[in-house]
Amino acid sequence: MAAVVLGQPYGDVGIIVDAIDALTRLAVCSLKEDKYGNVQRDVKLIIRTFTTTVTQLEGFKKSLGVHWTDIEKKQESPEADAILVALKGGLNELVTAFGDYSEDLRLSQSEMRMAREAATPAPTPAPVRPEMEQRK
Repeated sequence: MAAVVLGQPYGDVGIIVDAIDALTRLAVCSLKEDKYGNVQRDVKLIIRTFTTTVTQLEGFKKSLGVHWTDIEKKQESPEADAILVALKGGLNELVTAFGDYSEDLRLSQSEMRMAREAATPAPTPAPVRPEMEQRK
């Protein structure tokens, strides 16, 4: 999964996560610091792009089958998960900061709802107790 998400042969998770964080902070800080509203023109595109990317990445993760070497069938990819966490966190900050201005940004109610849903963190699975594992 990491090879597909990051590209081959060299994908750097740190650069992608830093770019997501920088773009999020630029947009959120523009509310107070951008006197002329130059950044505001791109906030709609940023929210749409983050929402689409989260949705597609989660869909890809679910559709990807279990690799034959994954004997525990966990389907984990720390690299892709780090990108998802950064995207969801950034999207949550953007929706929180610009939620009141969605009409001014020309974001529809459904787009904001989709962004809020995409920004919610995935539920963490409950740990399996050892006695439950023995019964299987």
